[in-house]
Amino acid sequence: MFIVIPCLLFIMTGCSAQFSNRYLHPTEIAPVLLSQPSPKGFWQGDKISIAYSINSYKPLFSLSGTLHLDSSLLMSYPVIKSFFVRIHFLDGDGNLLNISPIRINYGYHTLAKEDYSFSFSKEIPVQVEAFTFSYRGTFSDYGERFPDTTTIVYSPIH
Repeated sequence: MFIVIPCLLFIMTGCSAQFSNRYLHPTEIAPVLLSQPSPKGFWQGDKISIAYSINSYKPLFSLSGTLHLDSSLLMSYPVIKSFFVRIHFLDGDGNLLNISPIRINYGYHTLAKEDYSFSFSKEIPVQVEAFTFSYRGTFSDYGERFPDTTTIVYSPIH
């Protein structure tokens, strides 16, 4: 009992700090500024990249593009077990204003392709000045009984 209460307090304190102060970590991939002169761009993560085109951005933010999975990942782990991509909207100071999932059409536990086209649109707050992406995915090999898996993760918000 004496061990459980301090552990619960530690967990609750850690979780409340995580949700109350969400900010962009300064050493992460730089966010895309909406004031950029070109509506087209390229975002590079560790195992994925996103080529995008901004169609409109205030009040309706509309984005289309292609998500590319690195071939080195797919050579060893060609099966998607789960994969999520999100877009993070930030104000001019890097404060998080909103997070939304980007729907990418792929099947779970299916062979991955290198490229996936997507489109996204959402009404955003007028304070939005920048955006960035995050992802989390688990990929596996062909092993039937005990497949080898790997997880790729990137989140700029801490």
